[in-house]
Amino acid sequence: MKYIGKAVNTLFGSLFAAVIVFCIIEYSRYLFRRSPVMVVTIIPILLLALVLCSAVIRLEKVFRKKAAEDDSFYNKAFVILPLALLAVQLAFAAAVDFTPINDLSHLTKAAENFVRHGIDGMYEGLPERHQNYLVVYPNNHLLFMIIVFCYRITYAVTGEIFNLLPTVLNIAALNISYILVCKCAKMLYKPEKALVCAVRGLLFVPLITYAPMFYTDSLCMPFITAAAYLYIKFCRKAYGERQKKLSVRGLLLPICCGALLAVGYGIKGSAVIMLIAISLDVLIRKKGIAGKAAVIISMGLSFALVGTILSSISSSMLGITDEQRYSKEFPKIHWIMMSADGRGGYNEEDFYYTKSFDGYDNKVAADKERLVQKIKDQGVGGFAYHLYRKISYTWKDGTYMTCYYNKDNKLLNNWFFRYFVQVLHFALLFMLLRGYLSRIRVRGDEMTNAFFLKICHMGLFAFLLIWEARNRYLVSYFLLFALI
Repeated sequence: MKYIGKAVNTLFGSLFAAVIVFCIIEYSRYLFRRSPVMVVTIIPILLLALVLCSAVIRLEKVFRKKAAEDDSFYNKAFVILPLALLAVQLAFAAAVDFTPINDLSHLTKAAENFVRHGIDGMYEGLPERHQNYLVVYPNNHLLFMIIVFCYRITYAVTGEIFNLLPTVLNIAALNISYILVCKCAKMLYKPEKALVCAVRGLLFVPLITYAPMFYTDSLCMPFITAAAYLYIKFCRKAYGERQKKLSVRGLLLPICCGALLAVGYGIKGSAVIMLIAISLDVLIRKKGIAGKAAVIISMGLSFALVGTILSSISSSMLGITDEQRYSKEFPKIHWIMMSADGRGGYNEEDFYYTKSFDGYDNKVAADKERLVQKIKDQGVGGFAYHLYRKISYTWKDGTYMTCYYNKDNKLLNNWFFRYFVQVLHFALLFMLLRGYLSRIRVRGDEMTNAFFLKICHMGLFAFLLIWEARNRYLVSYFLLFALI
């Protein structure tokens, strides 16, 4: 086990360096398609990103000097930063006239219908292909319930339905996530490095640009970060200098982790990556088979129990029967099949293909057949190029699709904004890479309390390599990577 840390830092660090190179190449090609002259702007973008990266790293010395002059410096900083973020989030949400599109527009319309007319009129106004939307996509049940809850309150109080309350809830989710990451940093590192992590977190643009976009990516974030926070607390007790013998009470934190991740999974399926990462970290670090089993099983049972309860509640609330789900629900392999060619994004033809088969088992068989055929048709070289396109499509965009979801907003679609956020994004990628390469020669990195975040990063990379590719799928986790 003692070489796991070195292997991860060397091998995945090298792989992620290649990922950054892919992103630079593909972003340069994107600029060239816009205008051949614009391609040269990749140079100042990268230079500014490197300068910003270097400046953030050097902040440790600055903070240490400030703390020597003011004993309360760190306490003040960790209060001021979330408050400043909140002020900017509120101002941004007020300034941007966000109108839900795609899946979120279907969910908000169905939720409004549900509040006004009940189940029978739920799909009124939705496209024909989505007349059984919540039967086909049970992964959106919990988000739908959250939106319905918000709409019911606003409808009861004002007699109208609008998106103020979901937006406020979303801003709270983003800000709580940032506060939890700050708390994690304080447990993992010395004060000066913890504050640097907090500053790195503020460079993550979706903390602000996603403020009005109350979708799965941001609403899932506090559950993932809370689970990480509780696991770090568990690590400090289980692996700290004053190690305590594992007891039933000691399993309370892993049980809570499992419950939080079950709620997160109900909002966004990628939350399960954190569950797997924590389990692998326990296998690496925890001594004794009984101790490892106790932590993993208790967390897994909690995850399964809470997940089952939430699924039962949502199905009951929506009046969805087992027969309906068997007939209409899309199997998970659909998203793997759909993403197995091109750049790996949404494919309407694949949607209609899966939809054309009646019965869950028939859909699974058809999607497996189509997946195999896609891989065969591309060949080894073609499939390798597909993976290259998919990786760069997922990791290169510093806007995290903000421009796509706000097409009519001039502020978010001008070149200054695009360049600005791209500089921040590349800076974060460089700092994340440094978290691996700078620890290649460090022995025992796998025994540190932050190593599970590297496992999580690798898991997210692997997941997005086989699942439908969307740059915004990084949002739920990327803030935590400021701790690596």
